[in-house]
Amino acid sequence: MSEPTLPPPSAGESSTYQPISGWAVAGLGSGIVFAFVVVASAAIAFFQGAPFFFPEWVLGLPLAGMAVSYYGRVHVDNSEGTLAGSTLASWGLRLNLVSAIVYFAYFYFTGLAIQGQANDFVMEMKDDDTGFFHHLLAGANNRTRHNAAFLLTQSPNSRGIRPENERDLRERYDKPSTRDGSYGILTAFRERESLPRVLYKQRSEDVTITPGTVRKWLYEKRSYRVERVYHVKTKEIEFDYKATAVSVEAEGPGQSRKWFINLMESHQIEGSKTLTRFGEGLELLRGKALSALQQHLVGVREGKPFPNWESLAKKQDWTQLAIDPPSKRDERQAQFEDMLAARGELKMHSEPSLEAPPDLPGRWEQVDGKVRVAFVFKATISKAPQALPLFMFSIVATLETVHQVDPAKVAANSSVDWRVVDLDVVAVHAVIEKK
Repeated sequence: MSEPTLPPPSAGESSTYQPISGWAVAGLGSGIVFAFVVVASAAIAFFQGAPFFFPEWVLGLPLAGMAVSYYGRVHVDNSEGTLAGSTLASWGLRLNLVSAIVYFAYFYFTGLAIQGQANDFVMEMKDDDTGFFHHLLAGANNRTRHNAAFLLTQSPNSRGIRPENERDLRERYDKPSTRDGSYGILTAFRERESLPRVLYKQRSEDVTITPGTVRKWLYEKRSYRVERVYHVKTKEIEFDYKATAVSVEAEGPGQSRKWFINLMESHQIEGSKTLTRFGEGLELLRGKALSALQQHLVGVREGKPFPNWESLAKKQDWTQLAIDPPSKRDERQAQFEDMLAARGELKMHSEPSLEAPPDLPGRWEQVDGKVRVAFVFKATISKAPQALPLFMFSIVATLETVHQVDPAKVAANSSVDWRVVDLDVVAVHAVIEKK
């Protein structure tokens, strides 16, 4: 009896089982997961009214998914029919690629928009809340505009003071330190910050500010932060300045995003400074002016009145100072004048200390061909060394050359005469008073 024969497999039926490639399944799975994360994040961001950005490591997922999917398809193609899943691998490749392109496009164009807004805030003056560089340059002979530039370094939610209101600005931002009597952040902005110093009293035609590369931008704690380099060139100096602009997002409908400069993260880039020949001459002039000022202060310590002290004292507007308590305003004014006149019980008992390095560029101007430079120093007075009461005055001294001077022609051995044209008290602090 012959053995029964089985009928041949019908068309469309496979004679062997083909397992699906695990690489193809993994590639498709990663594509589905990343696409879902992108769509879900976009939906959440839409309803919350906030953008979404992934950590940098997450961006490697679709790239890895594409690599896995591609390898899965190659794996199937090279299996000589023993594996299935080529279609799955192709879909995985497409999902990873499309979702990555969508996210990267969103990230790239959002970054361009944010960088443009931050740059406009720094470079373009459209309203009171923009134009940081413009306000600095326009503040050459306009204290209000200079104050406006300072306010753009404070959070928009904490400003609340008009730039023309000098007294309230000093009251809020320039109270002396209770620890050592140092001036506040308003005077620090004017006297120590490199950009306000360099642009001080400069004509716009003598200054060029060129936007450079964006070092980085990010979004955290519902705020954008953009770090960009600007190349600054004046008659005195060229340098690169890193400005960090920080956003404050709109809190309600109809409001717009606002920005401010974070001075703690903005500074002249080390090693980028180059002095012009004019700037080298100014550096020499500052050294000569400082020597002249120190001679006058030594004279006061030795009991000699400060030259022209009466007219200098009259220029001081004590109503603008933040005196604590305000009832001591007249008393502090009298103490300051007694110090300059080297009279009364209180004497300058220690060497005045500079509160800003004397070689800082900027804070100069030319008036009728004469050069003016400024220094900020702290003078301590009391009845005798270590005696009570003890007071500290932070003072900005402006000196002017007696004759016309061209800084570009000044040499180390040049003889230059100076006179003090202004003494501006910016902070008064009673370190220790009698009980």
